[in-house]
Amino acid sequence: MRRHERRQLREIERALLATDHAWARSVFGELSGPERRRRTAARVTADLAAVTVLAIGAFTVSMPTLFAGTVLANIALCCHLGGATGRSPMPPPA
Repeated sequence: MRRHERRQLREIERALLATDHAWARSVFGELSGPERRRRTAARVTADLAAVTVLAIGAFTVSMPTLFAGTVLANIALCCHLGGATGRSPMPPPA
């Protein structure tokens, strides 16, 4: 992008932040406090469920339980990777 286009884009972002800060944050990837806490709780719950089921499967030597623990571990991994959007952070409000 040329310098002029980058400058115009920054002006548009500043205008969006000034007019509707919450909408701009949600659209461009920054999470609000309650949403961040909710996602963290979901990740911790998925981790604990996976570890618990894997431990139970290991102690009881139950293949179906180990399989279920492996599936839960994959779901937990997806929860962790799903939060990494790779988006650049929003500029500070004007």
